[in-house]
Amino acid sequence: MKNKLFYTVIACAVLLSFNASAAYIMRGELSPPTAWAVQVIEGGVKSCTGVAVSAKYILTARHCVNSGAEVTVHYSTLGSNNLPANDGVKVAVKNIAFIDNDHDIALLPLVKEHPLASYAQVSFDYDANQGDTGLMMGYGPHDNVIYPQGTTTPLYQAKMTVQNQPRNILWANADTGSCNPGDSGGPLIIGNKVVAVTSGMEIDTSKFGRCGYAAIRDQFSDHKSWFNAVLKK
Repeated sequence: MKNKLFYTVIACAVLLSFNASAAYIMRGELSPPTAWAVQVIEGGVKSCTGVAVSAKYILTARHCVNSGAEVTVHYSTLGSNNLPANDGVKVAVKNIAFIDNDHDIALLPLVKEHPLASYAQVSFDYDANQGDTGLMMGYGPHDNVIYPQGTTTPLYQAKMTVQNQPRNILWANADTGSCNPGDSGGPLIIGNKVVAVTSGMEIDTSKFGRCGYAAIRDQFSDHKSWFNAVLKK
Protein backbone atom coordinates (compact mmCIF):
# COMPACT_ATOMS: atom_id res chain seq x y z
CA MET A 1 0.00 0.00 0.00
CA LYS A 2 1.35 3.44 -0.74
CA ASN A 3 1.83 5.77 2.18
CA LYS A 4 1.87 9.48 1.39
CA LEU A 5 1.89 12.12 4.10
CA PHE A 6 0.79 15.46 2.71
CA TYR A 7 0.11 17.67 5.72
CA THR A 8 1.26 17.38 9.31
CA VAL A 9 0.29 19.77 12.09
CA ILE A 10 1.34 19.22 15.70
CA ALA A 11 -0.76 20.93 18.38
CA CYS A 12 -1.44 20.04 22.00
CA ALA A 13 0.43 16.74 21.61
CA VAL A 14 -1.99 15.67 18.85
CA LEU A 15 -0.87 14.86 15.31
CA LEU A 16 -3.22 15.69 12.46
CA SER A 17 -2.23 13.94 9.24
CA PHE A 18 -3.69 13.85 5.74
CA ASN A 19 -2.72 10.66 3.98
CA ALA A 20 -3.62 9.05 0.65
CA SER A 21 -2.77 5.45 1.52
CA ALA A 22 -5.50 2.82 1.33
CA ALA A 23 -6.01 2.35 5.05
CA TYR A 24 -8.93 0.90 6.92
CA ILE A 25 -11.95 1.74 9.04
CA MET A 26 -11.34 0.58 12.59
CA ARG A 27 -14.17 -1.69 13.75
CA GLY A 28 -17.38 -0.53 12.05
CA GLU A 29 -19.43 -2.94 9.96
CA LEU A 30 -19.62 -4.23 6.41
CA SER A 31 -21.62 -1.85 4.21
CA PRO A 32 -24.61 -3.03 2.18
CA PRO A 33 -24.13 -3.19 -1.62
CA THR A 34 -23.49 0.41 -2.73
CA ALA A 35 -22.92 0.77 -6.48
CA TRP A 36 -21.94 4.47 -6.28
CA ALA A 37 -19.14 3.85 -3.75
CA VAL A 38 -16.06 3.30 -5.93
CA GLN A 39 -12.38 2.70 -5.40
CA VAL A 40 -9.87 5.27 -6.67
CA ILE A 41 -6.66 3.81 -8.12
CA GLU A 42 -3.64 6.08 -8.60
CA GLY A 43 -0.59 4.87 -10.50
CA GLY A 44 -1.99 1.34 -10.50
CA VAL A 45 -2.19 1.26 -6.68
CA LYS A 46 -5.40 1.14 -4.62
CA SER A 47 -5.56 4.63 -3.17
CA CYS A 48 -8.82 5.98 -1.79
CA THR A 49 -12.61 5.85 -1.89
CA GLY A 50 -14.73 7.85 -4.33
CA VAL A 51 -18.40 8.74 -4.74
CA ALA A 52 -20.19 8.57 -8.11
CA VAL A 53 -22.36 11.71 -8.29
CA SER A 54 -23.29 11.23 -11.96
CA ALA A 55 -22.46 8.98 -14.91
CA LYS A 56 -19.48 11.24 -15.70
CA TYR A 57 -18.06 12.44 -12.37
CA ILE A 58 -16.53 10.91 -9.24
CA LEU A 59 -16.14 12.91 -6.05
CA THR A 60 -13.10 12.28 -3.85
CA ALA A 61 -10.40 14.03 -1.79
CA ARG A 62 -7.84 16.13 -3.66
CA HIS A 63 -4.82 14.63 -1.91
CA CYS A 64 -5.79 11.20 -3.29
CA VAL A 65 -5.06 12.20 -6.88
CA ASN A 66 -2.54 15.06 -6.96
CA SER A 67 0.66 13.08 -7.59
CA GLY A 68 0.39 13.36 -11.38
CA ALA A 69 0.13 9.57 -11.80
CA GLU A 70 -2.55 7.95 -13.94
CA VAL A 71 -5.90 7.70 -12.14
CA THR A 72 -8.63 5.12 -12.74
CA VAL A 73 -11.90 4.37 -10.96
CA HIS A 74 -13.04 0.83 -10.13
CA TYR A 75 -16.79 0.14 -10.01
CA SER A 76 -17.90 -3.12 -8.37
CA THR A 77 -20.11 -5.57 -10.23
CA LEU A 78 -23.85 -5.31 -9.55
CA GLY A 79 -23.27 -3.12 -6.52
CA SER A 80 -21.22 -5.75 -4.71
CA ASN A 81 -18.96 -4.59 -1.90
CA ASN A 82 -16.10 -6.73 -3.14
CA LEU A 83 -13.49 -5.75 -5.72
CA PRO A 84 -11.43 -8.80 -6.79
CA ALA A 85 -8.68 -8.32 -9.38
CA ASN A 86 -10.83 -9.08 -12.43
CA ASP A 87 -14.23 -8.09 -11.07
CA GLY A 88 -16.10 -4.92 -11.93
CA VAL A 89 -15.25 -2.15 -14.37
CA LYS A 90 -12.25 0.17 -14.44
CA VAL A 91 -12.71 3.59 -16.08
CA ALA A 92 -9.90 6.07 -16.74
CA VAL A 93 -9.98 9.67 -15.51
CA LYS A 94 -8.91 12.87 -17.31
CA ASN A 95 -8.57 16.59 -16.47
CA ILE A 96 -9.10 16.34 -12.70
CA ALA A 97 -10.87 19.41 -11.27
CA PHE A 98 -9.75 21.05 -8.01
CA ILE A 99 -11.20 24.05 -6.18
CA ASP A 100 -7.71 25.30 -5.23
CA ASN A 101 -4.63 24.19 -3.32
CA ASP A 102 -6.25 24.93 0.04
CA HIS A 103 -9.29 22.67 -0.28
CA ASP A 104 -9.26 18.89 -0.23
CA ILE A 105 -12.02 18.24 -2.77
CA ALA A 106 -11.67 16.89 -6.31
CA LEU A 107 -14.06 15.91 -9.09
CA LEU A 108 -12.81 13.21 -11.44
CA PRO A 109 -14.22 13.40 -15.00
CA LEU A 110 -14.39 9.94 -16.57
CA VAL A 111 -13.04 9.31 -20.07
CA LYS A 112 -16.33 7.58 -20.83
CA GLU A 113 -19.62 7.70 -18.96
CA HIS A 114 -20.53 4.83 -16.65
CA PRO A 115 -24.30 4.93 -16.00
CA LEU A 116 -25.72 3.55 -12.75
CA ALA A 117 -29.29 3.01 -11.62
CA SER A 118 -28.78 5.70 -8.97
CA TYR A 119 -26.08 8.04 -7.66
CA ALA A 120 -25.07 9.51 -4.34
CA GLN A 121 -27.17 12.52 -3.39
CA VAL A 122 -25.10 15.56 -2.37
CA SER A 123 -26.38 18.21 0.04
CA PHE A 124 -25.24 21.80 -0.46
CA ASP A 125 -27.35 23.09 2.41
CA TYR A 126 -26.12 21.08 5.40
CA ASP A 127 -25.14 23.34 8.30
CA ALA A 128 -23.06 21.41 10.84
CA ASN A 129 -24.55 21.11 14.30
CA GLN A 130 -22.79 19.52 17.24
CA GLY A 131 -24.37 16.16 17.99
CA ASP A 132 -25.55 15.45 14.42
CA THR A 133 -25.09 11.77 13.61
CA GLY A 134 -23.99 10.35 10.30
CA LEU A 135 -22.28 7.49 8.51
CA MET A 136 -18.81 7.35 6.97
CA MET A 137 -17.85 4.74 4.37
CA GLY A 138 -14.51 3.62 2.98
CA TYR A 139 -12.66 0.90 1.07
CA GLY A 140 -9.44 -0.68 2.26
CA PRO A 141 -8.15 -3.30 4.70
CA HIS A 142 -10.24 -3.60 7.85
CA ASP A 143 -8.81 -3.65 11.38
CA ASN A 144 -5.19 -4.08 10.29
CA VAL A 145 -5.94 -6.92 7.84
CA ILE A 146 -3.70 -6.16 4.85
CA TYR A 147 -5.20 -7.13 1.49
CA PRO A 148 -2.62 -7.56 -1.33
CA GLN A 149 -3.07 -5.48 -4.46
CA GLY A 150 -5.63 -7.05 -6.81
CA THR A 151 -7.51 -8.96 -4.12
CA THR A 152 -10.88 -8.43 -2.51
CA THR A 153 -11.25 -5.19 -0.55
CA PRO A 154 -14.59 -4.80 1.27
CA LEU A 155 -16.46 -1.55 1.82
CA TYR A 156 -16.96 -0.76 5.51
CA GLN A 157 -18.97 1.89 7.32
CA ALA A 158 -19.07 3.43 10.79
CA LYS A 159 -21.39 5.77 12.67
CA MET A 160 -20.03 9.24 13.49
CA THR A 161 -21.15 12.20 15.63
CA VAL A 162 -20.34 15.78 14.55
CA GLN A 163 -18.25 17.66 17.12
CA ASN A 164 -17.48 21.09 15.68
CA GLN A 165 -16.53 22.81 12.45
CA PRO A 166 -13.52 25.13 12.25
CA ARG A 167 -13.03 26.69 8.84
CA ASN A 168 -12.73 24.05 6.09
CA ILE A 169 -12.75 21.10 8.50
CA LEU A 170 -15.77 19.30 9.93
CA TRP A 171 -14.81 17.15 12.90
CA ALA A 172 -16.75 14.03 13.77
CA ASN A 173 -16.27 11.68 16.69
CA ALA A 174 -16.11 7.92 16.22
CA ASP A 175 -19.11 5.97 17.52
CA THR A 176 -19.18 2.40 16.14
CA GLY A 177 -15.86 2.69 14.33
CA SER A 178 -13.33 5.21 13.07
CA CYS A 179 -11.11 6.03 10.10
CA ASN A 180 -7.41 5.76 9.50
CA PRO A 181 -5.45 7.61 6.79
CA GLY A 182 -6.65 6.48 3.39
CA ASP A 183 -10.38 6.04 3.79
CA SER A 184 -9.95 9.49 2.29
CA GLY A 185 -12.47 10.54 -0.33
CA GLY A 186 -15.20 8.41 1.21
CA PRO A 187 -18.50 10.09 2.10
CA LEU A 188 -19.87 11.46 5.34
CA ILE A 189 -23.61 10.85 4.99
CA ILE A 190 -26.09 12.81 7.11
CA GLY A 191 -29.82 12.76 6.38
CA ASN A 192 -29.23 10.30 3.50
CA LYS A 193 -27.04 12.82 1.67
CA VAL A 194 -23.30 13.23 1.26
CA VAL A 195 -22.23 16.37 3.16
CA ALA A 196 -18.44 15.95 3.07
CA VAL A 197 -15.57 13.64 2.12
CA THR A 198 -13.08 12.16 4.52
CA SER A 199 -9.82 14.10 4.35
CA GLY A 200 -7.68 13.00 7.28
CA MET A 201 -7.54 11.90 10.86
CA GLU A 202 -6.41 12.97 14.29
CA ILE A 203 -3.93 10.72 16.03
CA ASP A 204 -3.67 10.90 19.80
CA THR A 205 -0.02 10.09 20.43
CA SER A 206 -0.85 8.96 23.96
CA LYS A 207 -2.89 6.09 22.46
CA PHE A 208 -0.22 4.74 20.13
CA GLY A 209 -1.72 6.19 16.97
CA ARG A 210 -5.30 4.98 17.40
CA CYS A 211 -7.74 7.16 15.47
CA GLY A 212 -9.81 9.18 17.91
CA TYR A 213 -11.58 11.53 15.48
CA ALA A 214 -12.32 11.37 11.79
CA ALA A 215 -11.53 14.65 10.09
CA ILE A 216 -14.21 15.41 7.50
CA ARG A 217 -13.05 18.36 5.45
CA ASP A 218 -14.68 20.92 3.17
CA GLN A 219 -18.45 21.13 3.35
CA PHE A 220 -19.87 21.34 -0.13
CA SER A 221 -22.29 24.06 0.93
CA ASP A 222 -19.32 26.46 0.84
CA HIS A 223 -18.48 25.50 -2.76
CA LYS A 224 -21.81 25.01 -4.49
CA SER A 225 -21.05 27.35 -7.40
CA TRP A 226 -17.71 25.65 -8.14
CA PHE A 227 -19.26 22.20 -7.93
CA ASN A 228 -22.12 23.06 -10.29
CA ALA A 229 -19.81 24.81 -12.77
CA VAL A 230 -17.60 21.71 -13.07
CA LEU A 231 -20.54 19.33 -13.42
CA LYS A 232 -21.89 21.38 -16.35
CA LYS A 233 -18.68 20.94 -18.38
